[in-house]
Amino acid sequence: TGSIFANGSSNTVTISSSATLAPGVAGSNNGAGVLTINGNLSMSSGSVLEVDLAGTTAGTGYDQVLVNGTVDVTNATITPTLRYTPASGASYVIINNDGSDSITGTFTGLSQGGTLNSQGTVTALTGSYSGGTNSNDFTLTVPTNDTPTISNLNGDSVAWAGVGNYV
Repeated sequence: TGSIFANGSSNTVTISSSATLAPGVAGSNNGAGVLTINGNLSMSSGSVLEVDLAGTTAGTGYDQVLVNGTVDVTNATITPTLRYTPASGASYVIINNDGSDSITGTFTGLSQGGTLNSQGTVTALTGSYSGGTNSNDFTLTVPTNDTPTISNLNGDSVAWAGVGNYV
């Protein structure tokens, strides 16, 4: 958990190709933390955003990058690691983008509403570039596992018979 640049800065943090941005602190809060950038974030093609997901609270349960400026993730890669069993529909604001400006670009292979698997589990997470309270944050959401409901059978039954009366 920490900040880069003074409030109101117009500087840019650039994550170069092959470099990794991991906002949390190893050995603390399951690696989760918040990195505040008082300026712009530019993730170059081939850079990686690594995020730990171990709970539903930013900074103590999962990693977050809070950007007080513009955000460009064009062709960068995101690699989430799920470290717990999340509730159905759990949502994480990974990039908290200030104001009303949209995020520029998309992560490699992750379009709006697309899914990716987290490291450590096979849970598919849905990505959104228009999430959060201002509809301009990048979020990851666990799928909602709705239990199917069967109704209106009214005691009816169906006899099934396959070839030779085998089911």
